[in-house]
Amino acid sequence: MSIQRIPGQMLESNLTRSTDLAFQTNLLYLDVSNSRVGIRTASPGNFALDVNGTARFQNSVEITGDLTVTGTTTVVNTTNMEIEDNILLLNSGGSVGNDAGIMIKRQDSGNNAAFYWDEGADKFKIVTTTSDGSTVTNIDDTAYTRLAGADPVDNQDFVTLQSMNTAIAVATSTALGNFDFSSSTIIQTSTNADFEMETAGTGNFVLSGTAGLILPKGTTAQRPTGQTGIIRFNNDTSKYEVCLDGSTWTALKTEATSKTVLKDVFTGDGSTRTFISVNVTTAPENLIVYIDSVMQEPDVNYITDGTTSAITITDEAPHIGARIVVISGFADDLI
Repeated sequence: MSIQRIPGQMLESNLTRSTDLAFQTNLLYLDVSNSRVGIRTASPGNFALDVNGTARFQNSVEITGDLTVTGTTTVVNTTNMEIEDNILLLNSGGSVGNDAGIMIKRQDSGNNAAFYWDEGADKFKIVTTTSDGSTVTNIDDTAYTRLAGADPVDNQDFVTLQSMNTAIAVATSTALGNFDFSSSTIIQTSTNADFEMETAGTGNFVLSGTAGLILPKGTTAQRPTGQTGIIRFNNDTSKYEVCLDGSTWTALKTEATSKTVLKDVFTGDGSTRTFISVNVTTAPENLIVYIDSVMQEPDVNYITDGTTSAITITDEAPHIGARIVVISGFADDLI
């Protein structure tokens, strides 16, 4: 195409014209009457500059007024982004029932991470998700994630300077420090460590409700390492027992019941010193022994083997015809 000169008079008349000017194919349209410019459009609309196509600015752009983006996807490719506003309003143009929040693309590391408001559950969630942000309705949770408020110590997952209130009712299993919460069970995960609960100051530890308290139970062989004050139920003896001093276990008296006095009567033959009771089945410390109506002193006149109601006379054997009576039923039953 040859280059032609535009006479000065014609150029001046076009630059100072009062009517619109259009280039071929609307590459550039000057709406002189409304002070508007259109690029690839002959109808600039209500904009001072109306570009019908993709525009590129290779240097900085400064907008002193408001910026309105009406597209469906806004992509900002930048290294650092600063936002002067102190309030970010999300979902302002969304529909009722839509979830809203911040999603982090984890590239090849797995599912995306999201911190968002679950409109259906009416709560904030921190989760991993298979959602990719392309939908504007709801976020699909994959799993709940942990939140660290400071550099964790002692394997803690959440740390605060003061305190926190936590309602554990979302996940089927939740870990907090050395404890696992699953349904109605709390498990202390540190091997062989005590599970301690303390009150502040002079406060009491109170269990309320109308139900009962179930204590640990097991056999004598399953007794834990003794500590003063331990209470448990012994399956072998069917009695509650307490550790008195860190090593000695004794049955715990929970209720006194009336007993029937039992006795066994033996006749001396001049040589027998050990008499095994038939009717008396109580512990040896709950015995009274008479020989010819004379009460015998334990550990002086007779001894027991420590486990049954058999007695052995320590002196010479009762004479022929002596009447030996062993009586029990004076101590309270332990139940």
